[in-house]
Amino acid sequence: MKKKPRFSKKQIAYEYEIGYSQSAILFNFVFGLPLSFGSLVLAFWWQAWVFLFISAAGFFMLWRAVKMLLDQSPQLKIGYQGIWTVKTGHLPWTRVMAVMKQSIGFRGGVTEHLAIVNRFNPYIDIEQIWIDELDVDIRSLRVYLKKCASGQT
Repeated sequence: MKKKPRFSKKQIAYEYEIGYSQSAILFNFVFGLPLSFGSLVLAFWWQAWVFLFISAAGFFMLWRAVKMLLDQSPQLKIGYQGIWTVKTGHLPWTRVMAVMKQSIGFRGGVTEHLAIVNRFNPYIDIEQIWIDELDVDIRSLRVYLKKCASGQT
């Protein structure tokens, strides 16, 4: 016997659907293409094999750009009933919280990401989504989350 899904698509209405940022795709193409092929040429020209690692970083940027370009579907949906991601599916607000976290990287570079955490154990991240890749700015995302998670209409 098949189990019925807990939520049907007709019951869940998402207010905001957010996909990949076109500027992130363009950035990965613009910097990934010369980085990959330029460092590949330098690796064979100077026979300095360290450039192969730089070339690998460029090819990784190109791979990410192609992946984001081919997947134009929403990556994050926010509604009054809950939040939806590609990885987790629908999660109701009664089970999860959306928390904005900051990560400090190399040389003090700060990146922000959206962490979906378990409401009953907030130390466990269910999923982390980098905001730089999404087609929304940080202020708007905070407003959307505050509005939908608190149930304001």
